[in-house]
Amino acid sequence: MLIQHAVLGLLSLRPLTGYDIKKIMQESTFLHWSGNNNQIYKALMQLRDEGCVVGEVLHEDDAPTKKLYTITESGRDELRRLSLSMPEAPEVKKPFLVQLAFCGNLSRADLETLLNRYEGEVRGAMFLNEKQQKDGFFSHGSTAEESELWKLIHENIADSYRRELDWVGRVRQAVLPLAGEEKRKEHVKMNYQVIVRNGQKYVKLIPKEGLVASESDGRTLVQFCAEGDTNLLMLPFACLAPEFLRLSTGVAGLVLQKLTNYSIRAAAVLDTAAIKGKFKDFMLEANRGQSFRVFDSEEQAEQWLIGGNINEKHL
Repeated sequence: MLIQHAVLGLLSLRPLTGYDIKKIMQESTFLHWSGNNNQIYKALMQLRDEGCVVGEVLHEDDAPTKKLYTITESGRDELRRLSLSMPEAPEVKKPFLVQLAFCGNLSRADLETLLNRYEGEVRGAMFLNEKQQKDGFFSHGSTAEESELWKLIHENIADSYRRELDWVGRVRQAVLPLAGEEKRKEHVKMNYQVIVRNGQKYVKLIPKEGLVASESDGRTLVQFCAEGDTNLLMLPFACLAPEFLRLSTGVAGLVLQKLTNYSIRAAAVLDTAAIKGKFKDFMLEANRGQSFRVFDSEEQAEQWLIGGNINEKHL
């Protein structure tokens, strides 16, 4: 996909800033982009030089100056040309297939772990796609035709994820019995419950039924939220392993990054008075944001999750 095609397409819907375009592309499940901001601004400059877009500098009181881009008639002609160009066949080169192709030396337990991780990633992507279809930029078009097209695009993506999950099931059934045995350690799986309060719901981990102790547990948390149809998560203290609370392990950062990637807002319940050292600094910084915060009680955590507005105790 040419990034110029996506930029012109978005500007054909309404005038946008470069930041607006970046945010829409980041959140979209079908607009492919590497994540390099320079690509978007470089594409805008190229389209401006070609007369396809124009930029207007807007000055607002008590707000940063911003540049709003609008598509021109030449830009609409270019968009039509790009939209009528020869379509490409679906991409089938998937990084996971490379992983799977060379894992013949893995034990059955390791192979099952790999498949579980991949399944978690796919389910998380499905959750994001469903969220985008409901309330994302491409949820409702300005015309009936546009709305129906966007709906079918999201359905196409959802069908791909469902087929991938079916395929993972076939791999498990066919390959796991052939893999080498290995004595497995007993592992207590995490569990959760869905809490409904004031018409909103959130996922709460059940204490003492498994601990958040590794990056892979972050994928499990994403899966729990997808199953509960919510992006709100409560983490009681009894569910957090010592590894999570030791910054040197990197577990907290990896798990929270995974949650952020899937737009999941999480609240942890800890004895904040007992938090010391680097983890205290980490929590002080986290409590300034909107993705993850720490509270002394489940009541405070719940109020922030479902209300998003609480004068929480600062560490």
